[in-house]
Amino acid sequence: MSPNPPPSGATPGLCRVCHAQLPEGADPQRSLCPRCDALDALSEFETEQRHQAQRQAASQDRAHDWKRWRPVILGVVIALSLFVMAIRIPALTDSLRATEKPMRRGTWNTDARTDECINLLWRVSGRLQKGLAPDPIPICPASGQPFDVRTDADDVIVRSPAPQLYGLKEIRVSKRRPVPELIR
Repeated sequence: MSPNPPPSGATPGLCRVCHAQLPEGADPQRSLCPRCDALDALSEFETEQRHQAQRQAASQDRAHDWKRWRPVILGVVIALSLFVMAIRIPALTDSLRATEKPMRRGTWNTDARTDECINLLWRVSGRLQKGLAPDPIPICPASGQPFDVRTDADDVIVRSPAPQLYGLKEIRVSKRRPVPELIR
């Protein structure tokens, strides 16, 4: 018996496919004649070529799927963007229409007493912004009376007791409006 027996079903010395006599020095493991060995190699090559073509076709199908879905995805993104912008249009128009009243309309020349009153209101405003009460209640430099302090639901308003002595209708500051307001 030979050390490497041929595959099962093969006759020693004969090709297992065409049963032709194997040439001298042929590999007993393969037990194929040169012609059948070449056909077997060609068959393996063709099989590999088919598998490669199938993989390439699958890859092209995936690329084709992306090309088909790309406009749909882009359309959805654009539609969502337009939807968000449409929702924000009322807020945009409101912000364009709304005119905030300026805190100050022009500059006024004030006398020393009015400047002192404004400085007292700035100090009161600082305390209000810190959440503290205006204590002690400041005294109006023009009238000598304490400032009028009124507390609403969530606001504290401090007014001059005699704004007419300064030539104004009202002088006030509040927690909501921390800049002293002078109204003529």
